[in-house]
Amino acid sequence: GAKALGLDGVIGRVAPGLDADLVAIDVPDAVSGAALIDHLLFRHDAGPVRATYVRGRRLDPPIDTPLAR
Repeated sequence: GAKALGLDGVIGRVAPGLDADLVAIDVPDAVSGAALIDHLLFRHDAGPVRATYVRGRRLDPPIDTPLAR
């Protein structure tokens, strides 16, 4: 995608000097395969989200998430 847009020198992979958006998610050990996809996509809250990074900078958690309590 990044190469097709002519942005492969700016985005497209996690590397020093490039912009990256990442989400760190806590996944239960007992969940795998299709159940893992369901667990991540169909949650109604941000419970498993441990950290969010935009352009390599960590965002503070919103006040109403378990992480902020």
